Amino acid sequence: MRNPLGYFIDPERQRAFSAAAATIGFFVALGLFAGFYANTVDNIVDRFLNRALENLQAPVAAASKGFEALNAAPRNDRCSEELVERLRDASFLPDGINEFMLVNDGKVECTSTLGLLATPFELGTPSIDALPGGGRIYRFGVNLSALGHQGQYASIVQEGRFAAILPSPDMPGAAPSWLALEGLAWNAARHVPYRLFGQVDLFFDHQRTNPDGGHLATTRLLCTADGVLCATGSISLAELARNGLAWGLLALAFSALFGSFVASRFTAFLQRTFRLEARLMRNLVPDRIQLCYQPILDTRTRGITGCEVLARWKDLDGSIVYPDRFLPILEREKRMLEFTRMVVDKAWVELSTCLPPGQKLQVNINISPQNVPDPALPGLFDRFLQEPRRFTLAVELVETERMSFEDAEHLIQRLREKGIRTYIDDFGTGYSNLENLARLSVDAVKLDKSFALAPENSLMGEMLEFALKMAKAIGRSTVVEGVETPERFDQLLKLSVPVDYIQGYFIARPVDIRSFAAFLAQGNSWNNGAQQTQRRA
Repeated sequence: MRNPLGYFIDPERQRAFSAAAATIGFFVALGLFAGFYANTVDNIVDRFLNRALENLQAPVAAASKGFEALNAAPRNDRCSEELVERLRDASFLPDGINEFMLVNDGKVECTSTLGLLATPFELGTPSIDALPGGGRIYRFGVNLSALGHQGQYASIVQEGRFAAILPSPDMPGAAPSWLALEGLAWNAARHVPYRLFGQVDLFFDHQRTNPDGGHLATTRLLCTADGVLCATGSISLAELARNGLAWGLLALAFSALFGSFVASRFTAFLQRTFRLEARLMRNLVPDRIQLCYQPILDTRTRGITGCEVLARWKDLDGSIVYPDRFLPILEREKRMLEFTRMVVDKAWVELSTCLPPGQKLQVNINISPQNVPDPALPGLFDRFLQEPRRFTLAVELVETERMSFEDAEHLIQRLREKGIRTYIDDFGTGYSNLENLARLSVDAVKLDKSFALAPENSLMGEMLEFALKMAKAIGRSTVVEGVETPERFDQLLKLSVPVDYIQGYFIARPVDIRSFAAFLAQGNSWNNGAQQTQRRA
């Protein structure tokens, strides 16, 4: 089953994920910026509404202080000189209230400025009656001409026997151009508002569009606990957008930069987490190692007498990674011995389970130069050595130019003591040169495929026969790999110096264990097919 993490391996998908991360980062940053801006707007609106409500409450609170002072003296229901003097004392309090009155049965009998009125002044029907349990009575738009204020209208608040003329409340400073304010008193019983300052009808706009007063509503309402005095604010979204244009452009630029930053970090994370080295190190397990077996032909019997074990690694996305990509990583991470153990163990399980009965096979396994000095290496092959009737073992020394002669020779002797043969792979490089071929006591030489692929009359073609002579002269068996055509196969058989073994696509490609077992089960059918091929040629 394909690992879901495999989707992150493909570079195209990584770019798509990074683009998605950039988009998410952009909108997250933009959302945070918008949230911050909305919160700022909300705080500004709240600040002005609170100031407006404080300005509405201040005259009433000042009048209440005067009422407390008046009620502190012995009760006097008539406008005596003493009471008028007390009214005057209250009006001199530093609270902005300049006119206090005595009210009986809705009529003003005396005031702090006029004293006893010759004719009591009828205040008229209250605009807002006292709340249940007692409280203030408000009257708005009262004509004060009878009290000596010609042509003036004002608000009057009454608590018990005393009343005061309220000064007009102040606007709460210069509000932003996108915020309109209204201060009013609200008669909830009759659903009648009395505007005290600001823009008309904001309260009704709020009632129509935002009855619940939601967060960042276009209109907001803030009232006193008794619901009488209210401040309403209305936000002009168009004006707010014009005022916030510079901030909006800044938010877009910042969000784009943040999105780009997120994409770069996410890309770096994907590349760090899902690069081949990281994937390999986290998933170097037997189940992800796939083995292929390439048959080796004995030219004397024309039968398959051996195979080379070739390892692949299965990536998270199901693709096959070849040794030239992953072996350098394993060597760099010092995990070659661990990998070799997995290969050997898996090869033994597959071959011992799937080979046809009575089939004896030489199994060739490559080892890295990093494994050569490791004393634990020979012990990896013990399971094969326990079945000598079925298996012989050969170790191929690859990249011998990276080995020290002493380490290589010491390993060869240790392997020989255990009955394991040794080959020099890819003859022609490093210790595969002629001098060291004579010094290393290997059992066989595997000639590089460049010899087999060379044209018949070329310099490399001539060197092939020379290399075979040198190997035979010092008693080494020879293997030619890379044989891909019947013509080249025939040419090798006709050389003056016989080739012992042949390996290549003409014999068979590397195949999995089931295909390899089926190939071996055919018996000498390959030999018959090869002879037919030779006759046709």
